Amino acid sequence: KYFEKGSGPALESLDDAWGGYFLWCQTESGRETKCSFVGRDGYFETARVAIETAMCLVFDRDQLQVPGGVLPAATACGTHLVARMIDG
Repeated sequence: KYFEKGSGPALESLDDAWGGYFLWCQTESGRETKCSFVGRDGYFETARVAIETAMCLVFDRDQLQVPGGVLPAATACGTHLVARMIDG
């Protein structure tokens, strides 16, 4: 089902929805990392990642490896974001 801009499914219909995320990254030098998790529906998890990323940028800023720029959440926050997602 398609929803109009600014709308979406009723919260009650998302109670049994879920999504899985499987990530694999490799650097040019050959270093690898893998991460996977299963979470609630895409609406909930998108908001959750946005909030946890903001928390990283506010509270973990001095510990982040990249000082700034226009970056994806995983690049900007790295393992700090992963830790927040696991602990949250």
